[in-house]
Amino acid sequence: FIVNEHPKYKYLPGIYAGLDFKYLNYTGRTSLDTINNVGTDKYTGTWLTAGLFNIDTAARFSYDVAGKLGLIGHYAGNFRLEGFLRQYLNKEKTTYVRADALFEAKSANHFFSRYIGNHDIWENDFKPVKTLSAGAKYVNERLRTEAGINLSNTIDYLYFDTTALPRQASNVLVITGWAKQKFRAGKHFHFDQTVYYQKSSDEDVLSLPALAIYSHNYYNNQMFNNALELNIGIDLFYNTKFYADKYSPSTMQFYNQQTEKTGGYPKIDVFMNFKIKRAILFAKYEHVNYYFTNGNYFSALDYPINPAMFKFGLRWNFFD
Repeated sequence: FIVNEHPKYKYLPGIYAGLDFKYLNYTGRTSLDTINNVGTDKYTGTWLTAGLFNIDTAARFSYDVAGKLGLIGHYAGNFRLEGFLRQYLNKEKTTYVRADALFEAKSANHFFSRYIGNHDIWENDFKPVKTLSAGAKYVNERLRTEAGINLSNTIDYLYFDTTALPRQASNVLVITGWAKQKFRAGKHFHFDQTVYYQKSSDEDVLSLPALAIYSHNYYNNQMFNNALELNIGIDLFYNTKFYADKYSPSTMQFYNQQTEKTGGYPKIDVFMNFKIKRAILFAKYEHVNYYFTNGNYFSALDYPINPAMFKFGLRWNFFD
């Protein structure tokens, strides 16, 4: 059920409400027996959803609030409340500040609650996971600048510990800050830089790289009376060292480890794109610095990233 905004009143919100329904079959082993040991657990839930929205393109201030409440079924009592406020700072609407907030409580994933495998077995009664987060960002399209900060606090955080078994921590707070800046040298040279900073309140439960960098640098030009657009450039990906999770093939899950750090390794790609009308021809040589390293390039413990690889192809954008 939706009632849209009234065109005569800029800040009078629209409203909506409705019902969501979820039905899940979860098939797995029910015992350690080798015969007739497969069963299906069924989970259902019905949610009431409702919200307010004000996204009038003529207004300099807009907002959106949405809520979701589990009424009956396995997910009864689960809820999610989220929203944002956005204020444009100039008439052209090229500069604005935005604030986001989220408050959520949801039941533990069924996989965390019960599992029987060849190598692992567990049955738990975990509390619902509660998350409270808030963030703000500043965007200036004219200066090609974006910066923001976000705080996320998770109560009864679920994770796999160093023995690859599910555990529930009391509280994990994560602070994230980021900045994006696009530079230009003349008309054709572009240097887009993004930096993230992260900090976890409990590194033994959730380890994160303190810094992550993405550098996108390219030459752009329109050729043959704008019939061809050319992009040639280089990408750099980098994050500082941290205790990246280890992988358990038996459960197909990543789990906590505190023995060896990965990261501190730059990955460099070079690329070339040709755009002709709606068609884009591209060629990329990924991980070109593979030939000049000592082999210490891992995305997870004992799992290296791909070696040097050449890719090419065609993308064609069709009309709707």
